[in-house]
Amino acid sequence: MITSKNFTHLSGAGERCDTPANLLAKGCQLPFIENPVSRIEVLQNKPLSVGRQKNSSDIVQIAPQSLVLKLRPGREQTLQVQVRQTEDYPVDLYYLMDLSASMDDDLNTIKELGSRLAKEMSKLTSNFRLGFGSFVEKPVSPFMKTTPEEITNPCSSIPYFCLPTFGFKHILPLTDDAERFNEIVRKQKISANIDTPEGGFDAIMQAAVCKEKIGWRNDSLHLLVFVSDADSHFGMDSKLAGIVIPNDGLCHLDHRNEYSMSTVLVGNLQCLQLFEPQVGPRGGNCYEAI
Repeated sequence: MITSKNFTHLSGAGERCDTPANLLAKGCQLPFIENPVSRIEVLQNKPLSVGRQKNSSDIVQIAPQSLVLKLRPGREQTLQVQVRQTEDYPVDLYYLMDLSASMDDDLNTIKELGSRLAKEMSKLTSNFRLGFGSFVEKPVSPFMKTTPEEITNPCSSIPYFCLPTFGFKHILPLTDDAERFNEIVRKQKISANIDTPEGGFDAIMQAAVCKEKIGWRNDSLHLLVFVSDADSHFGMDSKLAGIVIPNDGLCHLDHRNEYSMSTVLVGNLQCLQLFEPQVGPRGGNCYEAI
């Protein structure tokens, strides 16, 4: 008599794998045949929001919200998803600007940017905030000049006065005061470095993970506007300065809101490897670099 225990005693364990029909023909009983199928189990499926919502926590823009999908290898499963952009959804926009010397003319053109941004965004939402930060380069050789005079004023050879080279400065937390944004931008001064690539990825990392200092809201769309006229450093360029410690993906803004680990931690492309997992656990939405 063929049972589940002695089913393969004559032909080997490989006989256990076959089509359901063949297994039945060989004498395997139906209750013992394992034939898993793909399935979808919807755990949460609230209806999409219609019109403006008083509380942003009540906004539903995608349905279903939670599900379990079990797939058998090589099999397809169709999933229907509904998406609707909610009216008046809150938006946080952080303007991250390269302040190296070549950006001097660009700095002049954005002095009224806050008002223009607020005006355009008002067409989409009444709940809009904007902030400002700047970056240049890791303040260490060989990315900057190191004579005492040029450390104080990297533009002294022009001659022109500019700020000492810095990594990243968080200048204005997210606010709904567009005129305050304009005022901050008008006060900015350029800096300088030696090479063409800039230290933008250091700045992106800090702008993303320093949630409390930047002022990112959990229930808003996060936009990070990255402004530069040059590429950022690639790979392990930091090795040129003896910087080899991997970026830890943590916030390192000091009491002056300046990046304090610029000359200690690797930045550059390694930041992007940490970017997504570091943002997610902090409860934030996606950061979209424009």
